[in-house]
Order: sequence, then C-alpha cells, then structure tokens
Amino acid sequence: MKTLICIVVLIAVAVMAVPAFAGDIVAMPTGNMMAPRTAELNYIRWQDSFPGGQDANIYEGFVGITDWLEVDAIHVDPTGASDARTEGNIYVRAIKETATHPSLILGATNFTASKWIDGKEEASFFALGAYNIHVPAGAPSFNDPLVRLHVAWGDKFHGDTWFGGFQMRFTPWLGAAAFSYQGDPSYVGVLNVIKNVELRGGWKSGTPFYSAGYDFKF
Repeated sequence: MKTLICIVVLIAVAVMAVPAFAGDIVAMPTGNMMAPRTAELNYIRWQDSFPGGQDANIYEGFVGITDWLEVDAIHVDPTGASDARTEGNIYVRAIKETATHPSLILGATNFTASKWIDGKEEASFFALGAYNIHVPAGAPSFNDPLVRLHVAWGDKFHGDTWFGGFQMRFTPWLGAAAFSYQGDPSYVGVLNVIKNVELRGGWKSGTPFYSAGYDFKF
C-alpha cells in the first residue's frame, strides 16, 4: 500500500509540471503536450516586441486531439502599423516520456506555410525531448522542486540550431521557467491563482510580457 501511495504521489507531482505556455513561448516548442480532449487558451501582452517599439497582443489556442497528437494556433496582432499574423502548429509524440527515458516529439510550426511574423511563408520543423530530471519525494517545495528539462533542434524560423531550457515547480501553485530560443534568453514566473487559471509574467528577447491562461476539458 505504501508503494502504491508513493507512485500515485509521484504521478500527481509530475502532472503539476504545467507549462509556462502550453505548447510554446511565442512560437518556441516545448515538450508539454496537452492531454487528449483538453484545451488551453492564452492571452499574452508582449511589450516593445516589434520594430518601432510596437507592443503585441498574442492569442493562443492549444488542443489535445489524442495522447500523441496536438494542434494549436497562434495569432499575433501588433498594436501599430504591422499586419496581424496567424500560424498553425502540430506536435506528434513519437516516444512517450516515462520515469526512465525522455519523450521524443516531432512537429512543425506554421505547417500551413502562411505569412508569419518574419515575413516568410514556410513551415519550420523541429524535434525535441523533455524529461523530469528531478521529481520531489512529495509536493514540490523550494528545497525540493520539480525540475523539467527541454532540449530541441529546429530549422528555419527556429534558427537551424538547438534551443530549450528548464521549468521548475516550487509549490503546487508557483513555478518558473528559463529558456533560450533563437539566441535570446527568456524567463517567466507562473502563478496558479485558482484551478485551471494561470497568471504569468516574464522577459523574452529583451522585453517584458504578461499572460493569462485558462485550460479545460471537452
């Protein structure tokens, strides 16, 4: 019975490793895929993120189709003269993560090859792995946090290079993440204010952003 309880606790703690953003941090893929028949909606306000000091309103929707397939869409709407852009992304879990080995996820951002924020009309492919490199014995704490690693390689918009980083869960309601993408560091703090609702704030590519997200089953 004690062994069973420990296994249940470990699984519950792993589930609490919620992403800073469900599938990406503004077009950066991570190894956090949505569970089947679940969805997440995010709003992001990214300051001074476009040429001329334009802020951007960003809307994201992530949908878990099966236990190995996720699709999502990102709509970026600069506040100035720049045109809005929308891209669709797809994630396929080729190898499921376990306690002994990381996941392998293959996918493409902007798989419909629509005109994206870099002005190009092309899909960008990636391969990534994610793994909980430290799982606490009980609920996560500052002395014993949950630590999750993401490592990926992507072409074209992703920079034809490696990217990734770490997520940490310090308590069941407080977390943080640090990533490197396209040669720029990003940092974010995550606060679960109530069930299914997250507030986030951080720094990406030299400018601050603020975000709120809501996840649900269907």
